Amino acid sequence: SEVRYADNPLNEKSSTGQPGRLFRVSEIGCLKYTRDAQSSFINLLFPSTKGYSVQVCIQSNGTKQITVLNLRGNQVALYVYTNMGNNLLTTYEYNDEDRLIKVLPPAYHAHRDIG
Repeated sequence: SEVRYADNPLNEKSSTGQPGRLFRVSEIGCLKYTRDAQSSFINLLFPSTKGYSVQVCIQSNGTKQITVLNLRGNQVALYVYTNMGNNLLTTYEYNDEDRLIKVLPPAYHAHRDIG
């Protein structure tokens, strides 16, 4: 597999490819990475002004996996956005010692008004 890195000193991936012509980093089948969620939903729930950061992986079919991290680097949410409208949100809660204490799965958020 091949990895391309962003043009910054942080050693962040910008794309990864797999064996096969269509899956090379310069082709449509590669995975792309960014820090721009382009999601008003995520930006509303987890604003960068409150210390949250995002890591986004975009698959070739348009599906986005948006990982949200808090100031301590803990994953506090995983949002999977699909073009089919089957969006899934999982959230994670930690105690003061950064130990994971609760996972709220997509089924929980699907039946709760979070807006």
